[in-house]
Amino acid sequence: MAELDEIQINEDLGQVEYEITRQDVERFLASVGPYEYEGRAETGAPCAPPIMIGNDYLKLYKKKYSTVGALHARLEMEVFRCLPCGQTVVTRGKIIDKYTKRGKTSVVILTSTFNQQSEAIVNFTITLTYVVF
Repeated sequence: MAELDEIQINEDLGQVEYEITRQDVERFLASVGPYEYEGRAETGAPCAPPIMIGNDYLKLYKKKYSTVGALHARLEMEVFRCLPCGQTVVTRGKIIDKYTKRGKTSVVILTSTFNQQSEAIVNFTITLTYVVF
């Protein structure tokens, strides 16, 4: 695992590609309870709650860096269109900031998720603050 000191601003974290399945949506809804998000994709597929992929950054970030001692300190979500159930999406990530405040290092990660037509679905900006080294 790479060290926290090695993290660079604008570092590309790569991408993951996967299908949003009905089972994924049902599992998410079973864990968080009722969640209202209606609509249909242009293809007619039902929309899934976009927050359900908010942790995609972990799939990317943890390939190289540890989250041991990190708190998920902040999350911002910007939704552009439907998260299509039954379709494949691509999530890309990068480090957009790193700073130290009060002796604790924070890393800011941007993930962007796209549909099969390469249209933006949702962006997440996540701040991890390391409290233990």
